[in-house]
This record gives sequence, structure tokens and C-alpha cells, in this order.
Amino acid sequence: MPHLHTLAEYRDAIEQFAIYPEAGTGSHRAQRHVTLGLYSEMIGAVSADYQKAERDDAGKFTTDRLVDIKRQLGDSLWYITRGLVEFDTRNAGLIWGKSLHELQMSVHVERSILEAWMTVPRVVVQTDFSQYQDVLTLLHLLGISAARHGWSIQDLAFANVAKLKDRADRGVLQGAGEYR
Repeated sequence: MPHLHTLAEYRDAIEQFAIYPEAGTGSHRAQRHVTLGLYSEMIGAVSADYQKAERDDAGKFTTDRLVDIKRQLGDSLWYITRGLVEFDTRNAGLIWGKSLHELQMSVHVERSILEAWMTVPRVVVQTDFSQYQDVLTLLHLLGISAARHGWSIQDLAFANVAKLKDRADRGVLQGAGEYR
């Protein structure tokens, strides 16, 4: 497992898994890909897991549901990080130097998960990767969810790298389905 203490170290660890059109070029196509992926993960996949916990599990988080949520939060972290790469703004430099622990420490978990995730669609759609505060808000929402389940942002990063490495080893990085 790679050394993952800063967001820059996580960025470097996931670089090899950036397999999408024009990855790393900052092109409009690459920017569109990571933006749509972020929408899909945070507005779609993570929110759906919370909704399913309400609908199917009486608001409780089963072990399987928690595994799914952790995976989706890790994917959201991946898209936020890749967004910083593709939009390559001067503000990204301010964020790369932050430790994953420092990002977690900035999280105040006084809000419930539901309160936090009710803001997700608005926050994600309005995110401008060139705005330092917008990116920190996204990381804050991830941190709230992670902390509520006893995880750190660093835990999400480790789990995400392990999942991607496993998929790469099995030759299934591209494709569909969370459990491919």
C-alpha cells in the first residue's frame, strides 16, 4: 500500500488508474468526464445508498450497506482529486499540501448525514474547481459522512486505492458495476 498522508500522495497513487478520455490533459473533455463522474458518485451513488438504508433497513446501516457507502465515498474522493488535476488551478496547490488528517480535522460532525447530504446536489452542481472553498466544501461533506461511520478521509483514500489496484490486477478497471 502506498504512503498516503497528504492529498498529493493520494493524487499520485491514483494517477495510474486515471483511464478516461484525455486524462491529465486538462482538456474540456477530461474536465467534463470528472465533473460528470463526481455528479454520478455524490448525487447518485452515495445518496442512493443512504436512501436504500432508509427504505430497506429502517434507517440502519447494515454491514453490506456500509461497505457500499465507503466504496462510493472513496470514488467521490477520487473524482474530487481528479477534478483538481484536470482543472489545474493555482488553488489546487493549496490543497495538495494538506494532510488527509488535517482535512479530517476540519470536519465538524454536528450536522447529521441527512442534513449534510441534502446540500450535496446544490454544492456539487455549483462547484468550481478553481475556487479553494468549493473544493474544501466537497471534502467537508465527505468528511462528515466518513466521520459519522467511524472512518477518516485517509481510510477512504486507502480503501479506494486498494479497490482500484484490485481491479487493475484483474483487468477490470474499465466497465460497469461496483463489484466487477
